[in-house]
Amino acid sequence: MQCVTEQNRRSLASSAKRISASLLVQADLGTKHFRINKHTIAAQQPSGDYSNPSIKRSVEQGVS
Repeated sequence: MQCVTEQNRRSLASSAKRISASLLVQADLGTKHFRINKHTIAAQQPSGDYSNPSIKRSVEQGVS
């Protein structure tokens, strides 16, 4: 039983990390569309937002 519990805990932790990463990207980019190329994202941003290095890096790495 302990093995199953540990496996479930790891699975939940992994899911939680993915979800929070997605939410952070969504909040940073100000868009609900994760899987669009950086040119589209840049076009949707109010001027200046896309110059933020962390946002730019996330977009270029294709974080979803």
